[in-house]
Parts: sequence; structure tokens; C-alpha cells
Amino acid sequence: MSQEAIELTISNSKAAVCIRVSTTEQSEKLLSPEYQKEQVLKYIDEYNENIDKKTYKNENDKPKKLELYEDKVFEETKPASTIFTNNVDKTLEERLKSRPILQYIIDLAQNKKIGHLIVLVDKRF
Repeated sequence: MSQEAIELTISNSKAAVCIRVSTTEQSEKLLSPEYQKEQVLKYIDEYNENIDKKTYKNENDKPKKLELYEDKVFEETKPASTIFTNNVDKTLEERLKSRPILQYIIDLAQNKKIGHLIVLVDKRF
């Protein structure tokens, strides 16, 4: 992953990783679940390595390393068309009911069990 890791000041270093593939074509190309997982885990490793490489005036200034929440990678495979068709008039809460994994991740964040959500492509959400 070529982007530079941004140091975060969130106190909870637990990160949820979510990958999403909604079509067979995507799963067979660069957005395959395996590729997404490989890239986001590589990002976490690079982020943590960058923390170790940098010198901090005060140890308290050093950000915490990211940790994968419960060693899990959450995966959604439901096509977006089945999620959002005829959902225009529904509330966000009603629409999220058809995305239980994303709802679970939101609940983790609201309950402060995770401090980060890492996805490879934000258009997947």
C-alpha cells in the first residue's frame, strides 16, 4: 500500500477490518476478498512499523500500534443492489438492518470496543 500511514490520537488501538465484494466479477479481480485482506493487513503492519521508526520527544506522544479486533476480518458479500433497491424512503437504521456486519461494526465503535475501521476501498461502503 503506497499511502503514508497517518498517526492517530484515538486512545483505542483496536481496529476492525472490513472487506466487501458484491459481484462475482469483483471477487475474481483486484477486489477479491483475499487481495483486500492482504492489503489492509499490510497497511496495519506498515503503520506499526512507521511508529517504531519515528523518534518521539516524549514516550507519551508515541501513538499506540493498531491491533486487529479479535483477530478478525469482517467480510460482506451481499450485492449492493439487494441492499439499496427500494430503500430510498427508509431511514439509515432501517437500511443497516440489511447489512448486519456493518451494523455490528458500528455497534463495536459506539461501545468503544474499536477505535478504527480500516477498509481498502471506501466506495465499497
